[in-house]
Amino acid sequence: MIQKNITLPKLKIIILTFFLIALFHLALSASRHNLDSLKTFEKAWETLLKTQKTAWNASTLFLNSSVAISGDDGKTERPKLGPKFSEGPCLPSNNGYTMPGKRDFKRWKEEDILKARQEWKDFMELEVPNKYLTYNEAVKVLEIKGLQTANRGIVITMMKEQVVWIVASIRILRQLGCFLPIEIWTFSGDMTKETMAPILNLSRTDSPITFREGDDLRNYIPIPRGGGNGYHVKISAVINSDFENLLFLDSDTFALKNPEFLFDSDEFKNEGDLFWVDYWKTHTNNPVWKWMDLPCVDEWEQESGMMVINRRRAWKALHLLYFISRNTESRNFHSFLHGDKDLFRFTWRKTSTPYYFIPDYLSQIGIMTSNAKKQKVLCGMGMVQVDFAGKPLFAHINVFKRWPKDKITKQERGSPFFVQQYVTLSNLTLENWPAGPVPGTLLKWANTRGARVSYNQFRNHRCIDLKSNVNNEGVIRTKEQIPLEKFNLNSTFSKEFWEVFIPQYLGN
Repeated sequence: MIQKNITLPKLKIIILTFFLIALFHLALSASRHNLDSLKTFEKAWETLLKTQKTAWNASTLFLNSSVAISGDDGKTERPKLGPKFSEGPCLPSNNGYTMPGKRDFKRWKEEDILKARQEWKDFMELEVPNKYLTYNEAVKVLEIKGLQTANRGIVITMMKEQVVWIVASIRILRQLGCFLPIEIWTFSGDMTKETMAPILNLSRTDSPITFREGDDLRNYIPIPRGGGNGYHVKISAVINSDFENLLFLDSDTFALKNPEFLFDSDEFKNEGDLFWVDYWKTHTNNPVWKWMDLPCVDEWEQESGMMVINRRRAWKALHLLYFISRNTESRNFHSFLHGDKDLFRFTWRKTSTPYYFIPDYLSQIGIMTSNAKKQKVLCGMGMVQVDFAGKPLFAHINVFKRWPKDKITKQERGSPFFVQQYVTLSNLTLENWPAGPVPGTLLKWANTRGARVSYNQFRNHRCIDLKSNVNNEGVIRTKEQIPLEKFNLNSTFSKEFWEVFIPQYLGN
């Protein structure tokens, strides 16, 4: 058992000391032996730098390696795979997901991208310091308007057809022991008293449920509904919530265990706001890099169906987020991204707002079925996002919504849930360790190398699937299906989904 009794900063100070000593001897040798050209010295210098960089990276690999480490309490912690940071640019081979059809990148002209970039820069540099409030000032104004701020709570956005989803989500949270106050965000006119009633019936004194509107003029920064599908209410919700610390959930995201511990985690308090990864990577040619004036880095995109945010800490980023989503025209411009999900990642990075990516590639949740060859396969209904120990925490059932309701059979209803995930790579070395993002982010984890997904059609259902047994990024990944019950989770989600949610969802 390796005791983690030396910290990364101490080890790197030692390495740096040896490096400086070696540099001194190199310079001394050069002066003594009258090196006949500066090129000889430069070559030796480059060799020394390369050696120092390898040692530096090796120290990071050692202290974050997949060996068992004894924690302070004597218990063995989960093996960790540490990040390796390196500067861009992106490698096209690592960013092979190309946006199809009408969203071809070529239709964004460089002059338009540069113009849009200058607009948000002017806003952040000239308007925000002079026309907008600090977080403390905003809180005081909102209190005058009758909006009371709270320390922590849950924020959920919805459309009227999503009532049964949110009822199920809240019921599951309560059964898991989570009684945080909840805000439900819509736009004015989207909901009626009748549609809100099933949700408000779940409100209780110790866990109130409040409906809020993204275009409410009492908000700090109201955002009009405008054109589009209305999903940008998420942005208004995060900006204008009463909670200083919030857990955001999409309407189709269900907790698999009580998520309140996230607020008290060292990662959230010390590292930054908590984000989870998506299946894809942002392509090298995507205009977002130039628009945000950022170097392209090799990291996974963000899946914003769940986020934990400290609004005080993210106040600057929230203003940039508002500006680039403030109206229909601005939202149409950044359609080179998949909706709003990656806007959080980019605005946080551009404003140097700290965030922490959960360091695991997402898994899938679904039911077992048979393919054309009569082989047992998983039909993925959605995503599984994990906690800091790599255990299932949230189920984002976003693919299931595309299943035709009349094609969901009685045999499928009540089927046990399985989690499909990649088998951990066993041959992680410095040589096959992939390049990561620039310092300031906490994601490029070696165990995500070679990860890819695809969509398959089983019976009448579209299913998400992990690609396996193909060479991708120099590795061949294998996958496994594990019953959800094997993760020592209680049966709350499964029972609520099949016994309560599905009958209401299908109307029978």
